[in-house]
Amino acid sequence: MLYIKELQEDDTKEAGRFLLETMKEAFPFPLTETARLDAQYMNERFIKPQGTVIIGAYIDGLLQVR
Repeated sequence: MLYIKELQEDDTKEAGRFLLETMKEAFPFPLTETARLDAQYMNERFIKPQGTVIIGAYIDGLLQVR
């Protein structure tokens, strides 16, 4: 089953890991320090600031992009 939801603070560790793995597969060069920090500190950079949102797609409870 597919469902879409706004990520909450509890979701960002999983989302950060997923993002880093996906970026490593998609880009043939090393990730920048900024990209790594964005994934590591998603709560501070993207969840807590007002006016920001991250949406996740889940299939059978697992975060997906593909």
